Amino acid sequence: MTSLSVAFVYQSSGAHPGQGMTAYSRFVAELGQHAASPLKTFGRLHEAPESDFIIFAGDDARATLESYPADQRPGIAARLIPINASRPRIFERLLEPLSIPGAIDSMSLLEWEQQTRAALAREGCTDFAKSV
Repeated sequence: MTSLSVAFVYQSSGAHPGQGMTAYSRFVAELGQHAASPLKTFGRLHEAPESDFIIFAGDDARATLESYPADQRPGIAARLIPINASRPRIFERLLEPLSIPGAIDSMSLLEWEQQTRAALAREGCTDFAKSV
């Protein structure tokens, strides 16, 4: 059986690229728990292994993909999964024109974060009640 290998890339052209990665640290850790191995993280798309699916955050995925030579784009796009995409425009801007396999929209990410926080709070209350 072949295991799925996933990398997380937070690429930012902004002044403080490292700050954005911390916003996704829990997401990366939890996704790594469900994968066969921990997610590898990178600061630039070109650093990700060519065999991995790539969850991509930070810079605009479309613009980043267009910065690569035309002959390399299809291979990268086939492995690229942008995160924090706009839900209403996911199909028309990313999935269909770029042949990207999937995307994680910002609303779904926010809903996941809220559920995770609620679960952590419940777990904390349960642990506290057991100790009392």
